[in-house]
Amino acid sequence: MLKLENENVSDLITGFKSRFASDGFNQTLQNRLVGRNFSTFYFKEKGFIDSLQVQFKLNDSVFIKTLKRIDKKEKTKKNDSIAPEPKPIIKLSKAKKKQNRIAERNKRKKHRELGFIAKSKEYTRNFSFIGKDSATAYIKIRGFNNGNYRKFYKKSFKKLDSAKTKNLVLDLRDNGGGRIAEINYLYSYLAKTKYQFMAPAEVNRRLSFFPAFMNNTSSVATKIFMGIASPFIAVDNLLKTKKQDGKLYYRFPYSKEKEPRDQNYTGNLYVLTNGNSFSASALISTHLKATKRAVFVGEETGGAYNGCVAGLYKIYQLPETKLKIRMGLMQIEAPFKQNPDGFGIKPNVEITPTISDRLSGKDPELEWILSDISKN
Repeated sequence: MLKLENENVSDLITGFKSRFASDGFNQTLQNRLVGRNFSTFYFKEKGFIDSLQVQFKLNDSVFIKTLKRIDKKEKTKKNDSIAPEPKPIIKLSKAKKKQNRIAERNKRKKHRELGFIAKSKEYTRNFSFIGKDSATAYIKIRGFNNGNYRKFYKKSFKKLDSAKTKNLVLDLRDNGGGRIAEINYLYSYLAKTKYQFMAPAEVNRRLSFFPAFMNNTSSVATKIFMGIASPFIAVDNLLKTKKQDGKLYYRFPYSKEKEPRDQNYTGNLYVLTNGNSFSASALISTHLKATKRAVFVGEETGGAYNGCVAGLYKIYQLPETKLKIRMGLMQIEAPFKQNPDGFGIKPNVEITPTISDRLSGKDPELEWILSDISKN
């Protein structure tokens, strides 16, 4: 695709990249985000249009197609003179009703454990063995913000331990992050030695929790709850916030040194990342890269190696435009740093899928890992 109307697609992409921020000098997040949301960015800039002239290129041929918007037809009820026969009511036996109830309960339980995503009809967490035996396992995590993660990880690493699995592939591609509690729990199964998961979070005030909940976008119920709970929250903030080198730091439970969990995995570990891996997925990746625990394959993460502003957020509505601004209130970091600053976790083996790979359904990053495993 070369042009939309009279605008070069390359110019549109450059413009869309300026619509959002990226961590430091990172480019992979911008490429991925524009790639996934190009039509959304175009619509927000141009609005509804009746037709669109598109210039395409195929091999050495350049041609133009005009795409027209077709209004959705309203559904009309059919007024048949003869009413359809009512469907017979099937009466279920008690045993069948009980069976259906058990099946529905098990379905809800599975949805909670794996984190069902209704929009895409996918699970957040997925576990499987690759190949004929259990020597290589694959865990795909689409986010750290959905479902009962503890049960999933406990079951998964128990399977790895029982099967004596030698290789584990952790797929964090297109994982936009989520709960620190979850990545801390996951890392406890991947660590080989005692570890400190995150450094104390830098804040700009001792009572750091109040701005997140007491602002001009907070509901009345939230403000009432915060008013009632404020003495307890204030004590927690004051006890856990310390001043060091002229800066204030809030100490999370994850800042303490901990031992790996029982049945922790100690075999070979590969991690798949791309430009859409950021926030919490970048934080756990920093740990795994800094400790040389894993081989990284794919693209540089969209999230920075040296941390991000997250943890707590304040959503403030501007008085004139009514636009809402979401501001992070904590500097969240792993206890590791890299120089120069401003980059994500870079892969040991850099592989970027091509258009041909996408069209043919190939996964060159995963294929490289499986090839590397077969050599060893």
